[in-house]
Amino acid sequence: MSAAMSRLAALFCALAMTAAPAARAETPAADAAQGEKMFNACAPCHSLAPGRNMTGPSLAGIWGRKAGSLKSFDRYSAALKASGVVWDGKTLDQWLKSPAGFIPGNSMAFAGIADNQPRADLTAFLKAVSSGERPLPAAMTRPPFDELKKLDAAQQVAAIR
Repeated sequence: MSAAMSRLAALFCALAMTAAPAARAETPAADAAQGEKMFNACAPCHSLAPGRNMTGPSLAGIWGRKAGSLKSFDRYSAALKASGVVWDGKTLDQWLKSPAGFIPGNSMAFAGIADNQPRADLTAFLKAVSSGERPLPAAMTRPPFDELKKLDAAQQVAAIR
């Protein structure tokens, strides 16, 4: 190898090594514990318990699932069902950033999360719950409201003051 080629190779390596940390700095370190807190904003419409659909579908086992394919949920938009998207870190990040921008015509009434860090945290949480690395939050393991009529007398509300 000529001296000019050696210098060019060394320059290229030096540039690559200095660019790599900068690229990593743009990608936030995900924190599943913070993501669990973020999920509180999702919980009014989405459950993490298998088979417990709400306004939106259950997100139990979402990782690796094809969008719009949960058989127990019948209110998916045609756009979501036809999207061909499989949920993973990249697709969930795009969806959470802008559902309408990622899959135009979907029916999710959510504007999105502009900031990278909360999206990374929420995605890490969903992955950890889907894989079983992280247990379901306590609120997600309580019985659904339709079972309130089955409570014994000691657990029923007797009066509101």
